[in-house]
This record gives sequence, structure tokens and C-alpha cells, in this order.
Amino acid sequence: MFIDSQLAWNVLRYFTGQGIPVLPVHDSFIVDSDHEGALRAFMEDATTYLLGAPFETSTTVPDGMLEAGGGVACKVATTRMLAPLIREIVVDLPEGMTSDFEAGDFMQITAPPYALDFATLDVPPGFAQAWDIAGWHRLRAGSDAEVTRAYLSHPGR
Repeated sequence: MFIDSQLAWNVLRYFTGQGIPVLPVHDSFIVDSDHEGALRAFMEDATTYLLGAPFETSTTVPDGMLEAGGGVACKVATTRMLAPLIREIVVDLPEGMTSDFEAGDFMQITAPPYALDFATLDVPPGFAQAWDIAGWHRLRAGSDAEVTRAYLSHPGR
């Protein structure tokens, strides 16, 4: 984990020092697509420096590895910002469906194609300064295809 934090710190320091907004998300980074090549090159150089060899940045996941079986279409009911880059998302389950989901359980989320201009996000006053300093309001994200992410976080396991 210490090496991960060194890599993240170096990426954030380098790109913000260049005036390029960079958004850390779990174990990855989001930059404007114009800077994707620079991010990949910097990460390769940084991992070579930190580990003594370049680190493979692409992964192949076997078919079925992330499948949860079935699935349920939900609608987003509410969202709220808990920290500068962490949002709580509450979904409405289909009528009559109950859930025994608990914080920390496995969840796989598929989002439809989207385009998001971060300038349109409602940032609470308590987080506005962090967003201004980092330049996150200048970022845009999107996908022309569905995007699926899996989350699993059991404290103590």
C-alpha cells in the first residue's frame, strides 16, 4: 500500500503542478483524454522507478469472473456528496423487491452510456475550495458504451 500511495502522490503532484486536473478513483486516475498518453507514460516511468521495472497497466478478467448472476434494474433516487470525491448513491429497488444488502457486501453496477461535465455537479460549499484548488470542475467524463464496475469491501477480511 505504501508504494501505491507513493505512486498516487507522484501522479497527483506532477499533473496538478502542470495545471492539468487529475481525479484519483480507487486505483486509477481520470484526466482529460488529451492527457491520457502523458498519464500512461508517467505511470510507467513512476512504477519503473518505484518497483525497478514497469508495471503492467492492463488486465484481462476471465469471462464470468465479475458476474453476479441476474441483475436488477434500479433508478437513482438521491445522491449526496460525503467528501470531495465520494458520493452516496441511493437507488430505488423494483416494486416488491427487498434486499438484505449490507454495507461492505459485493455489488456490481452497470451504468448506461453517459456524458458528464463536472462543472454541472452541485458541489456543497464545504467542498468547493477543494474542487477549486484541484480544478475538478474543469473535468469531463463519459462513455459511449455501458460501463460495469464491481465493488467488494469487507472490513477485517
